[in-house]
Amino acid sequence: MRVKVDMHTIAYDRSRLVTGSLFTLIFCPILGLFCCAVGGLGILVGIILIIGGPLVALGMIGKLVGDSTAIRYDQQTVTVFTTWKSHSLSWADVRSVDILVMTTHMYGFIPIKRTYFLDFKVKGGLLGTKKLRLPLKLLGLDKEAGAALVAELDRARLGAPHLPLTSAYGADAPFQTRPKGRDPLEGAPRDDGFDPDAVMARYMARRAQAAAQPQSAPQPAPQGAPTRAAGFGRKGL
Repeated sequence: MRVKVDMHTIAYDRSRLVTGSLFTLIFCPILGLFCCAVGGLGILVGIILIIGGPLVALGMIGKLVGDSTAIRYDQQTVTVFTTWKSHSLSWADVRSVDILVMTTHMYGFIPIKRTYFLDFKVKGGLLGTKKLRLPLKLLGLDKEAGAALVAELDRARLGAPHLPLTSAYGADAPFQTRPKGRDPLEGAPRDDGFDPDAVMARYMARRAQAAAQPQSAPQPAPQGAPTRAAGFGRKGL
């Protein structure tokens, strides 16, 4: 008897591919020229930007005019389509799927931008593990939707049943997030302005306030109530 296996697809967001290709095609060479003018190590960085920017843009344009599939998976396999290459893997070869955050700093210590990636750690490479990364922005996902996608991919990796509420079908359909639930710390329904950091801060403040309040002294046992003798072991004969 042949078992039917459902294939699920996550696609790149076409509008993000357009804006991303234009940005890298125009901005990266300009920034590269500026780095070259600075001199020193900036020359190397500038050359990388001047060459790498248009190459990345061409890869995005190729996805835009061709198949925009980013991830295709079922209960046994997963295929990750990066800018220039597809990687077909058995789930047994995937060590983990996570959200990776890369922070851009000004002057080396002032954070100015965070970029979120879907990060696959798979078997291979010189050290036994290599990484496949897809920017969440190009998938049209925010942090919450990215976390839901990671949870769904982990379910597939671990052999759990697929949850149709968390995925989209068809190459052009965006990933569907779970229906907004209630926050586990406050019980209030989540809206579009839900801020998990603010919720956690309020929860910790209430917890600290409760810990600072004096605890009431234990009430004495009522008169005539039976008491249990201290000690343990066999009763003496």
